[in-house]
Amino acid sequence: MVENNLFTREIEVLLSIVPALHRALNTSSTEKPILLGPRCYFFSGKPHQKLVMEDLSESGFKMASRMSGLDLDHSKLVISRLGQFHAASVALHSQEPGVFEKFLTNVFVGSNNHMTNLLSESLKSVAEKVQNWPEVGHRYFEKLRQLSETGVHRLEKAVKRDDQDFNVLTHGDTWTNNMMFRYNEDGKVSDMIFLDFQCCYYGSPVLDLHYFLYTSPTPEVRSRHMDELVECYHSSLSKTLARLGCGSQCPSLEIIREKMIIRNFMGVFTVFCIKPLTSANPDNTPDIADLFVSPSENYSSAHLTEDYMRELTTLLPILEKDGLLD
Repeated sequence: MVENNLFTREIEVLLSIVPALHRALNTSSTEKPILLGPRCYFFSGKPHQKLVMEDLSESGFKMASRMSGLDLDHSKLVISRLGQFHAASVALHSQEPGVFEKFLTNVFVGSNNHMTNLLSESLKSVAEKVQNWPEVGHRYFEKLRQLSETGVHRLEKAVKRDDQDFNVLTHGDTWTNNMMFRYNEDGKVSDMIFLDFQCCYYGSPVLDLHYFLYTSPTPEVRSRHMDELVECYHSSLSKTLARLGCGSQCPSLEIIREKMIIRNFMGVFTVFCIKPLTSANPDNTPDIADLFVSPSENYSSAHLTEDYMRELTTLLPILEKDGLLD
């Protein structure tokens, strides 16, 4: 079952990969420990699967409001930590080339994958919603209906790994509910940590960038600071790779931007499949694992809230301008 595969994947990350990444990052020259994920204290697979992790709230970590969106300071911290996460995975892979063998398939695509069906259905649902918009409704309706027929193939192409490219272990599900934050005495955000590693995938780092940038920052941050956040990511990636002795492997900022364009359909998938969940009523938000098992029961047009549709008025013109709706 997909659900069991997701849990198995997360167990592998928490028990083996995250501790190895921490060892790579937190060398003697590290000023303070860099945390990527929680410590796992106990796991048992029989008779029932049980996982005991540390209570991060005891260390001062808190969830941010997914409904409000992340401001620039939160977004910069996340994107910087993502650069460290990716860099540590490069260093680990250099030491142990087979370490990510269990993460060579992307959970969002493939045969018998409900998420690809979900993409088509969500595009159709959004098309129905936008067709009555003044002036542009009919145009968007037609484009989204056509996209519902070609979107799955384009998503598969966007996430497919190129072994000749710069690859990292991606988190795969980088949105606000899968991270916690810590604040200083002045109330300013000072630290963050990732949660939920069910969707980790060895592939292009820009998949995580698209996923985060289209789900979690406020619309204002996304519209005004997208380039700045990509630069912040690259700076963190570059500095961390250099510190870990892997500086020669770092792609240029220009290449990162180029790969974001090549794989930008991941942003489309995120906007139409994942973004509605980030805007849904907190009492009616399915876990992503539930969508893999039974998407029709856990996802409906009810998740296309007024907030989500309002944000689409700014997102659709951007996607259209970039040629992603054609």
